[in-house]
Amino acid sequence: MREYHGTPTRKKGEIKKFDHKKSRFTNIDFNTSNPVLTHIVIAVLTLIVLVYGIYQFMMLEKNKSPLTTQTALERTITKSISADGVVLRQESVLPSVASGTVVPEIPNGSKVSKGDTVASVFTSASDAANVLRLRDVEDEIAYYESIEALSFGTVYTDVETFRHNISKSLNAVTDIIDKNDLANLGEALQDLSLWKTRQQISTGTAVDVSSKLNALESLRLRYSGVYNNYRSVTAEESGYYVNVVDGFEGAFDYDSVLSISTEQVDALLHRSMHTSGAYVGKLITQFNWYYVCTIPESDSDKLKTGSAVTLRFPSLSDSELKMTLRAKNPDGAGNVTLVFSSNLMNAEIASLRLESASIMLESYTGYQVDISALRKVDGVDGVYVQDGNIVHFRKAKKIYAENDIILIGAEEGEPGYVRLYDEIILEGIDLYDGKIIN
Repeated sequence: MREYHGTPTRKKGEIKKFDHKKSRFTNIDFNTSNPVLTHIVIAVLTLIVLVYGIYQFMMLEKNKSPLTTQTALERTITKSISADGVVLRQESVLPSVASGTVVPEIPNGSKVSKGDTVASVFTSASDAANVLRLRDVEDEIAYYESIEALSFGTVYTDVETFRHNISKSLNAVTDIIDKNDLANLGEALQDLSLWKTRQQISTGTAVDVSSKLNALESLRLRYSGVYNNYRSVTAEESGYYVNVVDGFEGAFDYDSVLSISTEQVDALLHRSMHTSGAYVGKLITQFNWYYVCTIPESDSDKLKTGSAVTLRFPSLSDSELKMTLRAKNPDGAGNVTLVFSSNLMNAEIASLRLESASIMLESYTGYQVDISALRKVDGVDGVYVQDGNIVHFRKAKKIYAENDIILIGAEEGEPGYVRLYDEIILEGIDLYDGKIIN
């Protein structure tokens, strides 16, 4: 029988025990109760993390492009000039039919036809105040009736519908506040409130407004009697109704506006606003109205008669207004009177008179770059751009340059020009189209 020497064969199912004394591996006993050893281990681990971090940073710096670039983004530069001017309209005043307190019957700036009632004159100031209270009550009744109708009408169940409309209404309120358009704030708040109420009703919340409506109906009955002691004022012709008179009505011949001179504009600017007599307002009887002002003739070279020009009126909530330049009347002394016209009308515009405005002379849109980025290659103006690790040359059309501001762009329909979001190389030597950046 052959004998075998060495490690005995393990029987099937037998578990071999690990003998650390015969192990090829070193058995290290970390005695974590030793504070000195603990600090050494922490220091070593911290050093490893720090070295790894430095290595990663060096690798990033190694792969980083050595070139300084600027992203091509659009910018618009508008040159303007400020002016003081006067708004002129074809206007006729509406005399009061009796002495007393005037209450307008329609919103300021409303369009009216001949024979429409525009105002009422009350002999008693208290009656006039009650009329205003009655209108507030009627507005409240209409609001609560609309809420009551929601309980019997179509109720939206789509959560997104509520979210969208509530967000839309809230944005409208924010926009109105931002523009200081307080005349429309109440209506916007009511719209927001109605959408919140619709949302409550859709979730099963009971909304009972009957007691509120009953109380408002009682107030309406109390104030309704004031309409027994008043006189109405009607429009004598079609136009726009304005409930204030400032004394400039008829101060200048409307039919002669296109030939107005600088002396006449100056006289209007120094005219005081005053009224005499009893009036309930006025009618603007022509759609077109004019803004006249005087500026240095040298500043008007870019303005062409018949062209559309943007004017910015700070007193308007929507300050920018497109108008047509109808006339340029030089005075021979270096100044020119400009006559702008528009047929847009609303309550704010109807109240304009002595106004400061910014006249937009010209506008430029392009990609703003540093002057160091501009190159000339084979007689062609352009810039170098970085695409990945490759340099490309892009042609560039110079749109505007003044001081340190430069705008460049492309010739419409032609290839090879600088494009939006290109990474424009600001500095660098030995650059050429197709160069690979190491």
